[in-house]
Amino acid sequence: MRFTPPALLLAAICFLAPVGVARAQDVESDSPRHPSVLKQLFPNPTGQNGFEDVALAIDALRDAKAAYPPEREFTLEKKRSYLSDPACQKALFYLRAGLAKTVVRCPIPEPTTEALYDVALSPMAGVRSLARLLAVEQYVLLADGRTREAIVSAEYALRLAQAIKGGTLTSSLVASAVNSITLERLARHGEQWSLRDCDRILALARTYHSLPDPGLQTIEWERRLAIQISSVIRRDAAAISAIESDEDGTKEDPILKPDAAEIERLGKSPEARAAFASEVSSHLNAAYDQMARRLRDPTLLGQNDKATGVGGGGHATLAARFAAHMSAGASDTFVVSLVTDRVRLQLLGVHAAIRKYRWENGRLPERLEDLDLKGGLATDPFSGKPLLYKKTGDTDYELSSIGGPAGQVPITLPRTPIPPPP
Repeated sequence: MRFTPPALLLAAICFLAPVGVARAQDVESDSPRHPSVLKQLFPNPTGQNGFEDVALAIDALRDAKAAYPPEREFTLEKKRSYLSDPACQKALFYLRAGLAKTVVRCPIPEPTTEALYDVALSPMAGVRSLARLLAVEQYVLLADGRTREAIVSAEYALRLAQAIKGGTLTSSLVASAVNSITLERLARHGEQWSLRDCDRILALARTYHSLPDPGLQTIEWERRLAIQISSVIRRDAAAISAIESDEDGTKEDPILKPDAAEIERLGKSPEARAAFASEVSSHLNAAYDQMARRLRDPTLLGQNDKATGVGGGGHATLAARFAAHMSAGASDTFVVSLVTDRVRLQLLGVHAAIRKYRWENGRLPERLEDLDLKGGLATDPFSGKPLLYKKTGDTDYELSSIGGPAGQVPITLPRTPIPPPP
């Protein structure tokens, strides 16, 4: 057995799950292949939490007769046919009912090893399927010129994503993917937005931009899980051998192998294990504290922070290297992912403000300051400066964020519609 970074383990399990729409014979019953998500998440449903209905929607969608085809083969006719499937209609009914409730929250399990994967991961593949169902609905509505209804459908998708944030790293990544699909779809059809549509999108962006960042809750959850797993060493001498062994029993970890004598000493001494576990916890806390600081102020991304004491250098202690291995998910990459999710929503809101300005003035703004946006909506969190805006024609322009640390690709929301499949 080898200690796998908890965040990476959860993410791997989720994203290796089948992407297509699963099927089941009965929403209310379990099957060997597809146990009911509702029963897994809510053994005693109360009807108060809208995510109970979301779980019903996930279960219902498994009955879809047609599999979700690759995008290049998904013509408008096939999209209409998919939407008309009774299972898809049933799923949309449950989904809208649940997301309309005051409380919509996916249960967040305690970061322990018992039943963690069932509760934390069981709804994630289903949430992705529901998001893709809403994306199909939005496409058809936009094709029919029903832009306002498409925006309402997008609002449902954003609320679905919000309902799974603040838990595991995996759920945050899935939420980010849901938002990315939804926001890009809307942005690519910006020329269809009426003045009223612009007001609604702008209000939506402002609302979500003003909410507390649930990423901080995710960091705390991941911190507790990492410390929980590492604390096994304090209690169990046998766990020491797991530090230096892969699943097949070989001892080929280049980071930990040179300390075979130290590992043997830890295995024999409860006092040494207690000191080791305390040092690991200290390093883990430093790593997750750094992550939280950078999420609060993304301009710090890419900067050296020697205060953490976590690293894999040759002179680092075994505890420091073990902590670095355990906190592999607590990286700048994950912070960039969380901030990028926020930035995409800002970009959509600014696109709506620019489109509104065009309706009201018959031209593009010369600069973003002309839009008089409040609350930092036009401020790039990666730089602390305004988003990058440049007019490239009478009705065309470029809008972007600088992205993460040096070398990262700028973040945009493409505005050109994707041509329909042949």
